[in-house]
Amino acid sequence: QEHAQTLVAKLEETLRKETESEKLLKAKVEQYKAELKAKDAVVETLTSQLAQKETLALRGKQSILHMITREAADEEQRTLETNIMQLKELLAQQEGELKSKDKQMTGLHQLGTNISGLSKMELRMELKAEIERSKTLADKSLRTPQATIRNRPGGAFEDPKNAQVIRFYEDLTNVLVTSMKHGSGPEEEWILKCVYTFSDDGLADETQKSVTFTLRMPSPSESESKNQSIYYVPEELDKEPPDFVEKLEFLNQPFTFSRKQLSIFSRTLYDRLKEACGVDDQQEDDEVQILE
Repeated sequence: QEHAQTLVAKLEETLRKETESEKLLKAKVEQYKAELKAKDAVVETLTSQLAQKETLALRGKQSILHMITREAADEEQRTLETNIMQLKELLAQQEGELKSKDKQMTGLHQLGTNISGLSKMELRMELKAEIERSKTLADKSLRTPQATIRNRPGGAFEDPKNAQVIRFYEDLTNVLVTSMKHGSGPEEEWILKCVYTFSDDGLADETQKSVTFTLRMPSPSESESKNQSIYYVPEELDKEPPDFVEKLEFLNQPFTFSRKQLSIFSRTLYDRLKEACGVDDQQEDDEVQILE
């Protein structure tokens, strides 16, 4: 689940992310536009000044410009025309560069779109595969809890004697302790995650039902152990059919019972699961078959 959430976060980040190349290209485009605008203003100013000087030159000797020789005026005009030509060439060059940048930006945008689309597709496929794998593992763990517990290495199972004792209790009670941890809080307690599987000769293996629950037990002193209370909490009933949950009766709700009643609790699990699985109550109770 955590990995799936990480993949979702990566997908959302990909959708929002803007590459550094795109930011730099946009800044360059804005800079070129500003330079072109400034140069257009300079060209317009020079053209206006040139027109004014030509008008003054035509006014004759009464003008203040009568002291300027024709050669000087022509030279100044040629200089202005040269400057204008240079500015026009520079403007054309800048426009060409701007068009080239536009093409590059379009290509980068298209490439980014393709990469983004491919990344989103890959992330969706990977996320879907991860979800399907999680569902498969969850279903497998619910269907075969015994194999999950008995095949785990390490701990007490490193000692063959302990392994045999634990397996004996599992077969005797049909209760598997899938995990156990020491809870922290105002009062110390042990938290056991358990799976009870109802087994009957009249039921096929694939139709056998299991219930998952948690037992929370305080850590009292030796003198208080007999009066210890156990808190029962059912788990994962939302994955079961409503009629099955209803037939569990009070086992589908949390409750507290005394440790001295553990044998009654075990028998109650058997009776409730037997009824929930639809096993005929009219059948005679099973008896131990004596082998010759």
